[in-house]
Amino acid sequence: MKTRHGIVSILFAAGILFISAFLQSSAVSAGTLYDPSRTYPGTYISSRLYYSTNIKNLDRKWEPGDFAGPEAVTCSQAHKQLLEKGVWRGRLAGNGSCGADTPVRIWAVGNLINYEKSIPFPK
Repeated sequence: MKTRHGIVSILFAAGILFISAFLQSSAVSAGTLYDPSRTYPGTYISSRLYYSTNIKNLDRKWEPGDFAGPEAVTCSQAHKQLLEKGVWRGRLAGNGSCGADTPVRIWAVGNLINYEKSIPFPK
């Protein structure tokens, strides 16, 4: 009976260590830079583009854009910035080209928004 109890205790401890390591690896800590190759958990679809017309406030409301993701954007400046940085400020036409007669918006990949919402603020 002692052997069974010892094995269960070891398995329980190993499970706790595994879960702890997983949670630490998936958490974003302050000072961590955005990595577009990593998928950040959150409520926004990681590959979808969202926009905000509020270009000054950091606590902006994000709306789903007309584009499934950066690959649908043909404006080379926007396409490059969205892939590398996750965000771009400018004008996009409905077909994804730049220089359109539309309002200036902040465009962001859902993955970046999830990342920003997961950063702990200093207390």
